[in-house]
Amino acid sequence: MDRYISEAARLASEMGVTVCDCYSKWKELTKTQDTTKLLANRINHPNAEMHRLFADSLYEVIMNG
Repeated sequence: MDRYISEAARLASEMGVTVCDCYSKWKELTKTQDTTKLLANRINHPNAEMHRLFADSLYEVIMNG
């Protein structure tokens, strides 16, 4: 996943596309907590708290970028 995100960000940069990088925020969270608890189904669907993080991140990108 790291390689995929890195390449996607590189390509977006080359094309002048703004990226809302929630993956790096997620990776940072993994350093201090068990992120499976942030998934509603404990597999791949974010819970309300994580939806909020993603929504706030997207808002920041739209308003500042």
